[in-house]
Amino acid sequence: MLESKALPLYFLVGKNGCGKSYVLREFLRNNSYTVLIDEEGLPNFSTSKKSVKIDYAEWDYIFQNEENRGLSEELFELEKIQPNIINAVNYANDVKKKLSIFKTKSRGQEKLYNLMSIFTDYSFNNVEYICFDEPENYLDEDFIKVIGKFVKILIQNNFCVRIATHSVRLLSELKADLKEVILFNNFKMNQLSLEDIKGMFRETKNKIESIRKRDGYNEDANIRSKLNIDENEIFFRIFLEQTLKSENFYRCLFNETIVIVEGESEVIALQNIKTKFETSVEIYSPYGKAHIPFFTKLFLSINKRVVVVIDEDTHSEKHPIVLTKYLTEIEAQLQGLKLIIHAPDLENFYGIDLQLIASEIGMSKNASKINQGWLKTLSSMIFFEHEENRMKLEEYIWRKEEDYSFEFE
Repeated sequence: MLESKALPLYFLVGKNGCGKSYVLREFLRNNSYTVLIDEEGLPNFSTSKKSVKIDYAEWDYIFQNEENRGLSEELFELEKIQPNIINAVNYANDVKKKLSIFKTKSRGQEKLYNLMSIFTDYSFNNVEYICFDEPENYLDEDFIKVIGKFVKILIQNNFCVRIATHSVRLLSELKADLKEVILFNNFKMNQLSLEDIKGMFRETKNKIESIRKRDGYNEDANIRSKLNIDENEIFFRIFLEQTLKSENFYRCLFNETIVIVEGESEVIALQNIKTKFETSVEIYSPYGKAHIPFFTKLFLSINKRVVVVIDEDTHSEKHPIVLTKYLTEIEAQLQGLKLIIHAPDLENFYGIDLQLIASEIGMSKNASKINQGWLKTLSSMIFFEHEENRMKLEEYIWRKEEDYSFEFE
């Protein structure tokens, strides 16, 4: 997989000890023209490399002629730097100059300096693959941005780059496409193509529609338009770009359990008890109920444990109740999914008095109707600020966990 040049960039993502570094070391061992830069910023070449100096005027590598020392007047050998390396060398040298002004360097500055020095101190002629093992280690946000820009330069100049990482920021800087991400789970690798994702979306949409027709529910125009977004290729592409290349989605890739909720008020509520989960958790919201089934299937397909927290919506004779039915049906069929339903909704279930809170903050009835979403968000902040209210949420979540026999290892 890593040998393929169909994609110039691959990310290896997974928790510590799942095999990412091992795969990179094996790739180095089995592939010529490869360099692996370890987490300390030190290089390992697939073939032995001598250090060089660079003539920046002529763009030559200068090798010291050790073999003929004392036997020949030729103390140095020259080799032209290949054109695709020049931009990377220029950038690395510029970063080194900026870091050189610090007489005493922090660990992050030292790491970045050492990493950039690899590209000025060794010949990269004939190197095809450049692998980084957790390049973000010891680096702050600004330095990760430098690494991101450097990787872009390497790719633009026809290098193949492979990165094992724990950095959401690095994925964001490079706008990682899910097809470029190889997910590791107990030494097993998992990868999705764009066609896989599109197929999953359409399969989910069609199943929802079949349930709606089977049970005789009416259409909800707003939800229908969201479910049918795939019928316009431009809108569908933008939807996938915006949702699958967001920091919230990238964070999900690094956590074992994903809690999917409908909106901001649920995000705020669940954030209050996030630390109670025994595994790493990310709370994800597609902002609305329509796309929760799709993201549920997507996260399950990449071996995530998924908890879905939704309103029951039994008052509805349209799509909202159909979505609840769909999730209830697939929960019975799929391992790793747990469904938590608030009846009839979050606010009524916990007794959050929206109008009381609106009046306490001086919001008129008319304003509260117009700003219903914002009022729900603010009310969630205020309500779950109190310990006794957080306990209500926590007790219900854990009671449902027991009801569903869903274990978090």
